[in-house]
Amino acid sequence: MTSYKVEEILGERIIGTHEVAASSPAGAATRATGHPMQPRIPGALFVRVTRSEDGTVAEFSFAGFPC
Repeated sequence: MTSYKVEEILGERIIGTHEVAASSPAGAATRATGHPMQPRIPGALFVRVTRSEDGTVAEFSFAGFPC
């Protein structure tokens, strides 16, 4: 498992931060928020996942939720 920092972002404001261990960035986002993820789509609400060991960043939207 890898350590990830997960930030829930609304517009330009961070509304939640979590540190989780998971096997993938999408898995970290799902574990931190409790919701399934999909690749980021344009919209105000999204999740940014940063891999702790190398700083790699991935962004996701909530699957099935309008943003």
